[in-house]
Amino acid sequence: IIGFSSVNIYPIAFGATGRIFRLEGFKDELGTGVIEKRAIAKNVVLANNNSIVQTVDGIYFAATSGFYFTDGTRVIKISDAFNDTFTQILETSTQRSRIYGKYDPLNNRIFWCVTEDSASTDNDLIYVLDLKWGLRPSGQGIVDTADATFTTIVPSTNSWSPCCVGIDVSGNFVIGDRRGYLFKMDENKFSDPRVNTSANPSAWFESSITWDYKGPAFNAGT
Repeated sequence: IIGFSSVNIYPIAFGATGRIFRLEGFKDELGTGVIEKRAIAKNVVLANNNSIVQTVDGIYFAATSGFYFTDGTRVIKISDAFNDTFTQILETSTQRSRIYGKYDPLNNRIFWCVTEDSASTDNDLIYVLDLKWGLRPSGQGIVDTADATFTTIVPSTNSWSPCCVGIDVSGNFVIGDRRGYLFKMDENKFSDPRVNTSANPSAWFESSITWDYKGPAFNAGT
């Protein structure tokens, strides 16, 4: 077992060989009963346990072949539209180990911190899955795939280097930086701090947030 989560009442176990299991059964207060495993996928190898994100409708995760969703019954690939790009963030085992995901319940989005390619020294890119647009039947008619709305956040070299993301006690979305800084997302801000490790953060300059928009059917709300 290389990953573990749950959907509703069912634990979900991710096997190293690419099999994903739903665990069914019961145990009483005396410890009697039985737990059975039911395979719901084959050849879907989890990238790492930190990539698993729980939501109200199921779990989303990064595998070695793409981003996936499971409701505990079936496993659906949701990143078939950018397979070539996805392979770049999983070229090495180090890149796979760095993927870190978090659900933002306020905006109904999932954020995954990733390393753009093998030349990068640490996480430098965030994939954002906008769940408000839902999962839609794949236009290619491929079984067990769906189209989803992804955008990317690309920090500049002087901006944050996202090793993890989370939600603070006030509901603010925060980004952990590999150099020890913590950044808070604020929709009223239109610039990013320019990181200068040799200066106090109060003296940092700022950079305007520049859009890099591609495609006619993607939500730019992020």
